Amino acid sequence: TKWASRHMDKGADQMLSEYLNAAVRDGKWALRELHSIRPSCGVTGHGWGAVTEELYIRHLDNMVDRIAARQVWMAPNVDIIKYRRSRAHCGAPQLSGTTLSFANGSSAECQKYATPVTVALQGPADTTISNVSSGEYTNLPQGRVLVTMDPTASVNITFGTGNTPVATHAPDTYTQGLNPDVCSDPPDCQPLGECNCDEPLLTKNAYDPNANVTSDAGACDAYGAASIDICDLSAPEGYRTIPMGSDGYCEFPNQQWPAVARAKGKDGAQWGAQMSFYGDGLVGSPKTCMNASSHQGVRVCVQGEIKNAFPKTRYVATGTYDISDTTRNPTEVQNVAWIYMITDYTAKTSDWNAGHCTDENCAHPFYQLETKPGAETCADIKWSDFQFPYWWGDANVGFIMPEVCAQGGQVPPADVCQPGEDYDPLTEEPLAKWHACNAMADKIIFILVAAVDDIGSDPVETQGFKAKVSFF
Repeated sequence: TKWASRHMDKGADQMLSEYLNAAVRDGKWALRELHSIRPSCGVTGHGWGAVTEELYIRHLDNMVDRIAARQVWMAPNVDIIKYRRSRAHCGAPQLSGTTLSFANGSSAECQKYATPVTVALQGPADTTISNVSSGEYTNLPQGRVLVTMDPTASVNITFGTGNTPVATHAPDTYTQGLNPDVCSDPPDCQPLGECNCDEPLLTKNAYDPNANVTSDAGACDAYGAASIDICDLSAPEGYRTIPMGSDGYCEFPNQQWPAVARAKGKDGAQWGAQMSFYGDGLVGSPKTCMNASSHQGVRVCVQGEIKNAFPKTRYVATGTYDISDTTRNPTEVQNVAWIYMITDYTAKTSDWNAGHCTDENCAHPFYQLETKPGAETCADIKWSDFQFPYWWGDANVGFIMPEVCAQGGQVPPADVCQPGEDYDPLTEEPLAKWHACNAMADKIIFILVAAVDDIGSDPVETQGFKAKVSFF
């Protein structure tokens, strides 16, 4: 059974209780993750999926009640790993008369990982336990008894008879009555929520070409022919034009870049180092951006190193990172560049990109490209190859699909929506991956090549890293 972690904007989903309820329902292990707790809906939390204090208290009450009813066991990861190893290596429990033991309790592997484990015994309906020589016991109704014991030793049990009450659990007490409108918009596919490719999109269009752009960067006044003439570097210390070589390459300075820092006087506005590629009309008057609708996409070439001190399991499969190196500054490098398609449809009105997307969940589609020291890596990236944010295995979270690609209230086109490999924790259905469309190419502001930690938590370092962009 697969459960994907998920979180919705403003943290009003019932993620924590959903995990708890699913673990009890399916009899599976569940790993709980929480970024932060905030006092109320009107206060911003740290990280994604911050839950309100009220919601978290309800979750804890739900947990305590289920534990009392012997429906769930909660423990740190190390204890759970030892428990699973004990079950795997200590053999099956066996009851001989009134003596309970494990078949392989004396084995070296069992002795190595031994931790108290619970054995369930089923007798006649009036079976109870009145004493054990060591460990703990619990009497449940209908003759079911539990013994928690050291698997490397044996336990003598004193059985009795009687009627045993047990704590009851009413989960609706803790999971109902929370008004979702307090902290979020209607839950159906918000922003795209858990929409699958065969489900109609939310009827919301965040793009308003007449929206007032107050940023000092200014909105695009017109759109002309697409060409890459200039590249500049955006970094926490400011902006600067980077010379473009005769081969079209622009090179990052060799230095370390902070994870998230101030940029243009704005807190948290800059992740690492980002290089923009655009036409000379972007800095002209009137400001002219690019209409690339006659092109299929962009050809991006990269070369050099992007070092990152934070282990990334997602890169292990491709051999770009060795997860076994746990040092703070490993010799391995991430060597992944992020290519973003910055358009008027996806740039916020309040952002320095100065676009006309009016929703706080506006976000740019991206493409991930591996880079190698001393060797050029190029990719022809079609517009539909650019993918909308897919954070930590969570599809469809944190962005608004431009209606120029998929109309609200309608099932999205096949080239825009593709089934993903992550799953909805409740329905077990695969979540979707969302892609940019050709129609977005008529309002491109620039193409961005970024050297950043993919979650913004650690600095990165560029060494001999350069990139070039062209249309095809």
